[in-house]
Amino acid sequence: MLPVQSTFWRFLASLHVVMAQQLLEVGRRMRQRVWQAAHVELREVTLATDTTVHTVYGQQMGARKGDRPSGKQIAQHLERVAASLPPSVETV
Repeated sequence: MLPVQSTFWRFLASLHVVMAQQLLEVGRRMRQRVWQAAHVELREVTLATDTTVHTVYGQQMGARKGDRPSGKQIAQHLERVAASLPPSVETV
């Protein structure tokens, strides 16, 4: 059984940035190999992003004040996402 997504991202955030990038690259390559082996030929994908801020009260674990990505960071993220899509994707 795999951990919930938030646990995985907290784990990655605890690592040195180079190690986290390496683990994400391993996941990307594994995903591509599975798709290739299963003959998955995605032609269209929908990307949904959410930068919703959740109000928290008190000193809740993991809560950060004013931590939101800049436009440049969002653009870099979307570029990385687009680079990880399978070559069969024609429409995003």
